[in-house]
Amino acid sequence: MHFARIFARFLPKKNAERESPQLVAGDRDADLRTTVMECGVHFGIDFGGGYSAGLFLDQRENRQFVRRIAPRKLLNCFAYTCSFSVVAGLVGALTVSIDFSRKSMARGRENFMLNGMSTNQHRFLADDVFDVLPRLARNGEKFDVIILDPPTFSRSRRGRSFQVEHDFEKLLIAALELTERDAKMLLSTNSAKLNERALEVVARFGLKVVRRAGNFHRPPALPDFPPGAAARSIWLTLR
Repeated sequence: MHFARIFARFLPKKNAERESPQLVAGDRDADLRTTVMECGVHFGIDFGGGYSAGLFLDQRENRQFVRRIAPRKLLNCFAYTCSFSVVAGLVGALTVSIDFSRKSMARGRENFMLNGMSTNQHRFLADDVFDVLPRLARNGEKFDVIILDPPTFSRSRRGRSFQVEHDFEKLLIAALELTERDAKMLLSTNSAKLNERALEVVARFGLKVVRRAGNFHRPPALPDFPPGAAARSIWLTLR
């Protein structure tokens, strides 16, 4: 197999130590932006755009699960470049993607267009998730798939901070207000402080608060990621 370029990325424990991926082999004058294909779906990649190039590979099985269940309406919180929205759109879903980064929302639109899809039936909201979810609830909107894959830490333009181990419960409870009867929710995190068991505990607490019930299943381990290196994920199916 021939590799045109190889990039390496340092995985620090502290966010302040994060750096953009570094080219270790290949043409240094080539464009740092390119397109990759995952299971027939195109995604834009930018190795000069910061610590994350545009696609989290450890979510590929979860993306394929979304394609298989073919949702009617998907809500993608902390959507980044909208990869879950793209795969849902390809199987006919209407999507709502939320991320306070306008740049990420623009890249999400580009990912739709890379796959030959119009963005007319899809919404891209460059806003704070905790401001948007109550608005959607007041409007009576419901979703049959909701993606909750927040960053470990973030800060909105208004200065509101999000820390996953403290705020995931609040996020989940707000999202549960928007679920259809048999909806599915992905709970996922890269935080070393939350494993799959902890995510299930969070989910059970949220279900108790909103007086709902549900079942859980975990996606299979990824063979190309060392234990503990990939995001921890569980799927919740509401009853």
